[in-house]
Amino acid sequence: MRALVCLMFLALGACSSPSPQFLGVAPVTVMVEGWRIDVYAKDGRAEAIRMTKDWAQTKDLMRERGVIAVEQATGWLVDRRTISGDGALVRMRARAPRSGPAARSGAETDPPA
Repeated sequence: MRALVCLMFLALGACSSPSPQFLGVAPVTVMVEGWRIDVYAKDGRAEAIRMTKDWAQTKDLMRERGVIAVEQATGWLVDRRTISGDGALVRMRARAPRSGPAARSGAETDPPA
């Protein structure tokens, strides 16, 4: 029984579960420097969740790679003053660039599909 409980926690720890504000939003998976990161984005807010197991990760490294992942997945520009989180998950605000494909696609509210 104890082994079953341990397996359940391990399985939950390996899944991509967004915050409630992103429920119903499909993740966009991005590879950044060998890390697989799931990005959820909606209404100018984004969340990046590290899916790759990396015991040498740091909060600063996740912030850097999370920003790259969000910008790649959405085409948005991240407001670096709004980044918060830890070594596994970071949240941030972002906006569509003033010109370019993302601005023309309406990305100010939702990332391109």
